Amino acid sequence: MLTYDFRGRVDCGVLVEDGVLPLSKLLADKTGLSVLDAISPETKAQIQEAAESYTGDPLPLESLRLLAPVPRPRSLRDFYAFEGHVRTMRKRRGLEVPEEWYEFPAFYYSNHTSIYSPGEDIPFPSYTSMLDYEMELAVVITGKGQDLTKESARELIGGYMFMNDWSARDIQQKEMKIGLGPAKAKDFAKSFGPFLVTPDEFGSGGLEGRPAIEVEARVNGKTYSKGNTKEMHYTFAEMIAHASKDVTIDTGDIMGSGTVGGGCIAEIGPDITGWLKPGDIVELVGPKLGTLMNRVGQRRSLE
Repeated sequence: MLTYDFRGRVDCGVLVEDGVLPLSKLLADKTGLSVLDAISPETKAQIQEAAESYTGDPLPLESLRLLAPVPRPRSLRDFYAFEGHVRTMRKRRGLEVPEEWYEFPAFYYSNHTSIYSPGEDIPFPSYTSMLDYEMELAVVITGKGQDLTKESARELIGGYMFMNDWSARDIQQKEMKIGLGPAKAKDFAKSFGPFLVTPDEFGSGGLEGRPAIEVEARVNGKTYSKGNTKEMHYTFAEMIAHASKDVTIDTGDIMGSGTVGGGCIAEIGPDITGWLKPGDIVELVGPKLGTLMNRVGQRRSLE
């Protein structure tokens, strides 16, 4: 599934081999559908049936301006699910992985209003000189529930997509010392996309909330990071179930996995690569997920 702008009109559609089938044509009796509608259990079956009998020409993918699959999330939680990332980042600060990390999947709330689409420039915040990317997988919730079991939480996974959790590392270092976790360091930008892929596309691993996807991050065409999403210590089902304790999870909530092991400059070592700079092109690449590309914009000045 994807959300796009075609000649000034925003629509969503289904990616097929020859291009994109617009939902506005597949389901002509329904208007104003979003990707969230498209991944609902009720609508998915209708879309599949309509796509199989559709006789029109698909829209060429290159003719579309792709948007974030969910441009306006209901909420955004970001977890810390990859042990390799946790271990390396804490080791750099002279710390061990705390025992509490193995007790439950921890998360923080991020800014769900600072969402950027594939191809958009990412603002370089005025308050940082250590800009970093984070290669993550995210799920979009479809359905509603509270106090979920892992089994019932799996049913709410509507689809997977790339998430780039842009980070101001100098600010993050100070915030972590204070003890409230990352906040302003993660406040300014998240980018999603380009595609939202339903769990069945990744076989049983996708249905279980731990798909096995070889992912890669590139900066200016050079590979910086490689990893596999199957290395998550916690599954998305476990993350969703934990988040739902005494709280209602609902359609449009997004949950990030946290950084894939080795999936950021802070792990690789800025002494090796340097931090991101204006004009850098960052790409997250993975089978079926597509390529999430963003360019780093000019650094903002408050003067």
